[in-house]
Amino acid sequence: MPKAQPPTLELVTELLARIEENYAMIKQVEATADEVINPLRAKCAEQCAPLEAQLKADIKEVKKYIDLHAYELSGKMIELPTGSIGMLTDTEKPAVTIINHEVAVASLRHLNLLNCIEIIEHAVAESIAKLSSGTIAGINGVRYNADRLVAQIRTKSFTEPKPKK
Repeated sequence: MPKAQPPTLELVTELLARIEENYAMIKQVEATADEVINPLRAKCAEQCAPLEAQLKADIKEVKKYIDLHAYELSGKMIELPTGSIGMLTDTEKPAVTIINHEVAVASLRHLNLLNCIEIIEHAVAESIAKLSSGTIAGINGVRYNADRLVAQIRTKSFTEPKPKK
């Protein structure tokens, strides 16, 4: 079987011409498609605008209910005939924030929670977060972040996307 020959400058010239021609044809087809698609997109946006506004208003009302019943819904979902609602933990937010390392370390030492202290002598939020909320409440210099709870709304085909940060 003969070994393939490397491309020549003549072949490269022909390939460049073919690339240019194909690219121009692709752009022409895309432009023609845009002429057809853009009016459809505009019509779709016009028809969807009131539906999106109603969706946003409905979500706001459901969240009002969730906020008013946050304590009852905390950490669980309630199944309803048309979907579910609840207050679940947002794992992207830390459970504990150390607001004063010196005070937290002293408090952890006093409570004999040495596993929550690193040798460099600062409180470890991840370790403290694993403690019970009652124990956390007794640690000076630490704040439990209850705002990790976020409203969740789901139906068969809709799950509200997480808010962008």
